Amino acid sequence: MKRIAICDDEIGTCSDLENMILGFANQHALQIETEVFYSEEMLYHALLEQCLFDLIFLDIQLFQLDGIQVGKQIREQLRNDKIGIVYISSKETYVMRLFQVRPLDFLLKPLNREKVVAVLELFIRLSEANKIEFYYHIGKSTYLGQGITIMDFFFFLVEIPFLLVISFFYQGKGIQRLLIAAIFPAV
Repeated sequence: MKRIAICDDEIGTCSDLENMILGFANQHALQIETEVFYSEEMLYHALLEQCLFDLIFLDIQLFQLDGIQVGKQIREQLRNDKIGIVYISSKETYVMRLFQVRPLDFLLKPLNREKVVAVLELFIRLSEANKIEFYYHIGKSTYLGQGITIMDFFFFLVEIPFLLVISFFYQGKGIQRLLIAAIFPAV
């Protein structure tokens, strides 16, 4: 499941872009969820509330902050370099300022379906290339955790006098489960 945010103050642009993204997902049998924001404050608040996105289509000309400032906040204040950012604007004059934010791409309005599809294909290809797959064993058989990446796991290490407890958890796709817990004598 890929989560894509669209942030633009123009309702028509948001609607068109969302339709292009969902059409691409349908055509390629991908699970993509979109969320639309009409202001930079709404997007940034969602990010602060741990609403994570894989990709953001971000208009440069917004109400209070411009999209470049929002991108800088994502990179510098939230320290998030994983979210792909695609800037959209009706003006080319911003292009040189975008390098500070390390965007995936820049699209000129009015948006063109072919260019949006090209960006989505690049995003999917890059996200697949960066995916770390998880394999697990049951008996002598090896299984691939389809759609599960190592990023979905976390563990706790608890040191109690004379004992060491390690618990591995999986959290993803709306579920959380304990995979294994091990207790060792402390050395």
